[in-house]
Amino acid sequence: MARPRIEDDPLAAWRPHFSVETQRRGTEYALSGRVLSIEREGNSVVASVRGEGQSYRTGVDIASRNIHTASCTCRAFSDSMPCKHVFALLSAIAGVAPAQTKDEVVPGLRSPLRTWLENVDRLERETRA
Repeated sequence: MARPRIEDDPLAAWRPHFSVETQRRGTEYALSGRVLSIEREGNSVVASVRGEGQSYRTGVDIASRNIHTASCTCRAFSDSMPCKHVFALLSAIAGVAPAQTKDEVVPGLRSPLRTWLENVDRLERETRA
């Protein structure tokens, strides 16, 4: 089965792992600016996502696009994974919602994380060709 193209939906490879409600709530979190301090470490992206009462350390391995490489310090993730915090991070990375990075974000500029994700997708396509 071919992996969905990033141009169509940058979150398409991840969506099947999340309930519709988790996607909705995660997107709301991202849109309300709860995804903070995004950092890229190799293929991994980590951030602090502000929850109802505290912030949670959340991470994903973008290159693998495998939900089993995701992490979050919230109770929902440890009980059942995946959680709204992971989807919020993915939404911010994909440019679906604004996020704060360690560097100053200039409105209107293309997200460096989104560009990086698109490059990973392009390189994978070239490797398969």
